[in-house]
Amino acid sequence: MASVDICLPCIISKNLNKTTEEAEKEYSSLNINKAMKLTTRIAEETIQKGRTLWGLFSGVTSYTNRDVRNKRNDILESKMVGSGYKIDNKAYDYVEAWV
Repeated sequence: MASVDICLPCIISKNLNKTTEEAEKEYSSLNINKAMKLTTRIAEETIQKGRTLWGLFSGVTSYTNRDVRNKRNDILESKMVGSGYKIDNKAYDYVEAWV
């Protein structure tokens, strides 16, 4: 079965195998916070659904439904044509490759 840990770098384009000090040197605090929110949402969903593709995708969509906004603080627009849309599609493509 696909690993949630393998998928995260594919979705957020960040290397998660770094120490806190390395991450703070390489990434902005905004990117670190985004990655932490995403991993938290995925953890919440995989607790309910198991460490499955369904749990992974559900966690990603939970993140984009609640935490990703555009500059006008508009979640719906982000989900339809913005960064939420792009993140959901990356996750979907990853899941689809395993099915």
